[in-house]
Amino acid sequence: MDILYKSFQTQEKDPIWLRKFNFQSLLNIPYAANLYGPLVNLWEGSNQGEGYLRHVKPKITSVHTKKWNLNVHISLLNDNALNSVLDNHFTAEASDDTSTRFRKIRMERMKQSTMFYKYNNVDELFSFYKQHKAISFIMTNDNKYYGMIESSEKDKLGAVEIKFEYVTTIDSLSMHFHRVSMNCSINDTEVQMIDEIEIQSYLVMLPELGNDETNDYLGRKEVYYCIDYNWNEMDRENNLITPKSPFCKYI
Repeated sequence: MDILYKSFQTQEKDPIWLRKFNFQSLLNIPYAANLYGPLVNLWEGSNQGEGYLRHVKPKITSVHTKKWNLNVHISLLNDNALNSVLDNHFTAEASDDTSTRFRKIRMERMKQSTMFYKYNNVDELFSFYKQHKAISFIMTNDNKYYGMIESSEKDKLGAVEIKFEYVTTIDSLSMHFHRVSMNCSINDTEVQMIDEIEIQSYLVMLPELGNDETNDYLGRKEVYYCIDYNWNEMDRENNLITPKSPFCKYI
């Protein structure tokens, strides 16, 4: 980085890492990884770190009232407790029809349509797969995985089943890679139809890349690293787990 920067800024004598605080902070990464585990656990896009503020901010109406921060915490805890009670009741004690209606309402609130990509047809999905590009997919309540296809049926989606076979792990990053397979011989009329309420999780598979300087897709074809919307990753047994580092001690 310093060599590249000096090629544009020839008058600067001090190295870039000495003049930029964010470069100096990179020195803390080994310690942070050892203390907290993989840095993806600190990713702010999920409900952790500053990412949790999107749940907090709607409840903050004023910061000038007495104990406003305590009131916000209590409101959040009340909401979490109520959601937990409702989830337990409608999944374990309510009738199937009532449970189904509840899941539909919850999915609408989650804006699930923005959580995954629906391919226009099977050809588009297969094209992404054959070109070794990143692919959006979902997991259903029966722990099966599908690429989703647009459908004309209300509350229904076309689904192409995706299967995974564990291949290898990059130990230093604790990243598990899987070989992906799907039936590329079917057409749009042969896809399976599933109800949107069957969706349990939203995921993306990222292709294994080579080390070539051109950054071309030189990794092994059909080999991917899979993560869900909470940054849980697929392990050796194809289960979704919180990423862990071999250099971090877990309690």
